[in-house]
Amino acid sequence: SYAVNGREIVRMNRREFYPANNEQRKISPELRNLRGILPWARDKTDQVKARIAKLQTRMEELADVGIVWRQPCTSKAALVVSNDLAFAGGKDRVTAFDIETGQQTLTLDVDGLARGLAIVDGNLLVSTTAGKIYCFSDAASARARETQASTTARPYAIDSWTNVYARAADEILQGTGITRGFCLIVGGERGRLAYELARRSDLKIYAVEPDVEKVEQSRIALAAAGLYGHRITVRQADLSSIPYSNYFANLIVSDSLLLTGSIPGVPTTLARHLKPAGGTIALGRPANAPGISPPADALKNWLGNIQLADHAAIATFGKWVTLTRGTLPGARNWSHQYAEPGNTANSGDQLVKGGLGVLWYGDPGPDKMVNRHQGAVGPLVIDGRMIVQGQDSLMAYDAYNGQFLWEVKNPQAIRTGVFQNRNPGNLAAGVNSLFHMAVDAG
Repeated sequence: SYAVNGREIVRMNRREFYPANNEQRKISPELRNLRGILPWARDKTDQVKARIAKLQTRMEELADVGIVWRQPCTSKAALVVSNDLAFAGGKDRVTAFDIETGQQTLTLDVDGLARGLAIVDGNLLVSTTAGKIYCFSDAASARARETQASTTARPYAIDSWTNVYARAADEILQGTGITRGFCLIVGGERGRLAYELARRSDLKIYAVEPDVEKVEQSRIALAAAGLYGHRITVRQADLSSIPYSNYFANLIVSDSLLLTGSIPGVPTTLARHLKPAGGTIALGRPANAPGISPPADALKNWLGNIQLADHAAIATFGKWVTLTRGTLPGARNWSHQYAEPGNTANSGDQLVKGGLGVLWYGDPGPDKMVNRHQGAVGPLVIDGRMIVQGQDSLMAYDAYNGQFLWEVKNPQAIRTGVFQNRNPGNLAAGVNSLFHMAVDAG
């Protein structure tokens, strides 16, 4: 057997290692108990000390039983073994060790965390969190062929609509100020608006288009641009029943409106997809669009039918009309460890009820978090932003769709033991501020 743990890579003889390991696991709790009772052993102190010494000696004897070799190794993301080498995947590299001697033989450079390793016909295949796949076929030279789809700078022909789509994307992004998060395109047409928005922003775009042929054309063009799958997804579906989760979209726009002048979809359907606390629908066409554009009043009336008027703001900029969603009526903030300054553990929220389900999942994940048994400070939620205290940083995520917002490195901010009234929380959130108590390094 082979194992990596972030400190070392180990080769073990299983027939010898596992019996020894099982014996160690039995000795450890007895040692812990004996050390705990030693201060109160009184007349049995010598007996307890002798037993402790005997068990410690046995633990030392068992420490290397079954270990063929061990070598320092910080890589622990993946491990695979060939006939003569063991490969460990880590951050921006894959490290190889001779399986007979344990000596490190080479390091292979990659981009991202090497999470997937496979050996096929003498080749080492590596997939990374940067979205790249490598094939190493000559281990001695450590040179790799990085495989990726062939791309083209311009997947769409230059025509009378090229400048229209480019200007529309510029105006949407500048007018709304939304360049990150999730974008829903209602009526995706052939993917041209999605393409221009992706080129100019960091948005992850989901286009919904009922026409099967247009969906296929979109996918082909966007794949040729190297954007399909990781930046843009095109879904064939009826616009009256969009198959995405509640509250996920930071921005909602329409390619069909841009192309035809008609607003597609059902207003009430879009309401459930628009993110509270800042999610925006932007409808309109740039001034250089051919044909007749719907008047601003028609766009306002359509947005009025979305039934969010009591907690949303409708505005205009240029030829565009926007609806920006406010906070959910009845929702309350959780600004302190126990909800509010009075420590009542009651925020006054009127919405949360039983029968809850998963809305989203993702980061920050376990790697950055304090072990739950240590009693870390709980997350705070303020106006749709979730504040999380990690092992050495403070992080903020969108509470409605999980979008990463920011991270501040601060190893002195950690607070543990927040259970059974041992320690209080050390975070308090305001409308536009976060306060925390840090340990004085001095």
